[in-house]
Amino acid sequence: MKKLLVVLAILFAVFALFGEKPKFDVIKPAKPIAVKNMPAFVEQKLPSIISLKSPLFKGTIQNSNTISGTAIHRIAWSYNGIPVVGKFTVIKENDGKIFSIINGLRNFSIDTKPVLSTEQAALTLNGKHFGNLAKKSDFAAKLVIIEDSGNYRLAYRIRFRPVSPVDGRYFYVDANNGRLLRTGNLVKFASNKAKVFEMNPVSTPDPIEVDLLWVGDDAEGKLSAAADDKGLRKIVAANCPDLGETFVYDVGGGQKYEFPVCTIKQLANKEENGSFIYEDWTNGLDYKLDTEDIYPEIALYYHMAKIYDYLASLGLKEYTELPNHAGSKPIVGIANFQMMGYYSGYNTTDLKPMDNAFFSKNDPSFAEMFYGDFEYNESDALVFGQGSRADFSYDGDVVYHEFGHGVVDGIAQLAYEGWADKYGFTNEIMGMNEGMADVFSFIITEDPCLAEYVAKGTGKMAGAVELDGKLCLRTTTNPNKVNEDFNGEAHNDGLPLVGAHWEIYRKMIENGFNRDDFAKIFLTALVSVPHSEIGYKEWGELMLEAAADSPASALKDDFKQILTDRGYFEEIRARNVMHPADYFYFGGVGDGYSSLSTNTVHVENEDGDVEEVSPMYVQLYYDVPECVNTLTITGMQVGENGDQSQRSAPKLTALVREGKPVIWNIDYPSTVKYDYIVESEKKGTWIFSNLEPGKRYYIDFINKGPAGLLYTPQATASWNSEEECTPTEPEDDDNEISDADTDNGDDEPKEDKKSSGCSMTLF
Repeated sequence: MKKLLVVLAILFAVFALFGEKPKFDVIKPAKPIAVKNMPAFVEQKLPSIISLKSPLFKGTIQNSNTISGTAIHRIAWSYNGIPVVGKFTVIKENDGKIFSIINGLRNFSIDTKPVLSTEQAALTLNGKHFGNLAKKSDFAAKLVIIEDSGNYRLAYRIRFRPVSPVDGRYFYVDANNGRLLRTGNLVKFASNKAKVFEMNPVSTPDPIEVDLLWVGDDAEGKLSAAADDKGLRKIVAANCPDLGETFVYDVGGGQKYEFPVCTIKQLANKEENGSFIYEDWTNGLDYKLDTEDIYPEIALYYHMAKIYDYLASLGLKEYTELPNHAGSKPIVGIANFQMMGYYSGYNTTDLKPMDNAFFSKNDPSFAEMFYGDFEYNESDALVFGQGSRADFSYDGDVVYHEFGHGVVDGIAQLAYEGWADKYGFTNEIMGMNEGMADVFSFIITEDPCLAEYVAKGTGKMAGAVELDGKLCLRTTTNPNKVNEDFNGEAHNDGLPLVGAHWEIYRKMIENGFNRDDFAKIFLTALVSVPHSEIGYKEWGELMLEAAADSPASALKDDFKQILTDRGYFEEIRARNVMHPADYFYFGGVGDGYSSLSTNTVHVENEDGDVEEVSPMYVQLYYDVPECVNTLTITGMQVGENGDQSQRSAPKLTALVREGKPVIWNIDYPSTVKYDYIVESEKKGTWIFSNLEPGKRYYIDFINKGPAGLLYTPQATASWNSEEECTPTEPEDDDNEISDADTDNGDDEPKEDKKSSGCSMTLF
């Protein structure tokens, strides 16, 4: 024990020397700690090892898994009986001896008696933040402790009655002053992108006959896994036909809304049909709308069972003991999902196709809205839309992706939300969520092309890309880097994760390992996540930690180089303004009624007033070359619905700082360090003048209007002076590299020297 405390003291001294504390500590005892009773160790000894000083802290073993012979225990914490959100401690042991502790919880001391009641806290959200859609008492609230702005705060987690099945929004409100700390969403979407495998009409056009795993003889012929000795069915597959049912939404004050819903119902039945062979897939093969076919239900069950069985074989045998998948809560797959047209882009109240798929974490408070009278109404759901251009249930990659979301949520409980930090507002972890879900797809398929079937149906206009003559919605062989390729959209910002992990996987294959070896490293890192707000840097460290303890430990340096080349360990969240982007996505300031504020901070402006703004998810930087003193950025400011009107489009202003990134103080109200402001001189044009060659400038756009896009951004560099300027010719020496070529490793296009003195568009 003394040696452990010495190690801790050294770690804290190092943290003090280097300034900002890391988000988690890795404690390696000099001598493994023998433990006979893990719950007793967690209760009696662990708090002092990780420097928790108050007896009010209580740790509970949330789950335990054994991967490659290493037992990994994940500890959740409460303080005076109140759960601490997103902070965990991970214990690794071999043969009853602890050799590593990864801790994401810091010591704190707070008063756990709230000033506000739940009703008072909820009222702070009514009107300004949530509109008038919810009546005063129609919400669910829970007292929690959450870290915000570097401090632990007592808060209520509040969720109003959802306005649609895909409305998973929740709010953290300070229980003492009513300040909104952050928002998140229980629903994780998968965009129109995935991949096909067995029984998929593009990759494997010839259907094969299989025996479905686990189908229960006690399920009355339906597609439900047999119940285990605890009554749990691993998976259940269902359909969602239009039976004319509606849901009545009561907003209070005598005002009610009634809207149509599809009805979750199990249609496939081997007792009625003689088997689960349903060949009603003709319309699906032809990409024609079909909301009544039963085959999608079969496809869902097959692919869900396939990935579930594989993951369990690797060591996730305790998956059935996770908080969101235990007791009588199977994982439910729902095919042919449709929703009211207004919620899926149609100007109608009728049921219309939904061109998407999503993982929906169950919320018992409002289960009846989503599930109706469905038997398994306390379960997480994987929901697959009957789209206008493709049926998402037909695509195995989409199923693996959504199942991956469920695994990440159940094991690591990563947040699916953004938060303010010193670089503005980050949604980095949302991108990581999407990238991790894609990793689950390629683990099962070992194929770099994701979602050929959906990609063929939706086409390039929906973002499909080509790989080896095939259309894919995403590829694992992408070149994307952390920060340098961020644009604020979660699926795009997850590409550096799936890309780097594909490289690691291929490196292992080249060195005699197989996909199981890679999957075990990935899962070991996942079950070792010590808090819910990690970034790419922390995830990279967890992957390296897992690799070091694996049979592939000799490749750890190779893995580190892959992650380094992808930018995992670059701190500043900024990208080269000359690096092409299709768009940048922004949160925005809502009107409180028809639209909500998303990903905003309250900042004290130059006049001392506090105003709400949404910072860009990634800053821009520009290294000014010779014969350039002006940078012009243009782009279309477009609302989330494509509207460019003044009312719906973002309202962007640029903050500029020389030599250093724009830095935000994320307390309330926030302050921000910058040198000057550049407003749009005309719609969608920002001109940055008097730039000094040889210097770097950082640009952080902020949005004072609704959420939306800066679409087709263009950056143009020019020399605006009556004086002639001729760039210095580089020395003709193959062995010498100029500073401009090596600065920060950027791939900035070189200037066309024949264009000196003229405006030049670089992308």
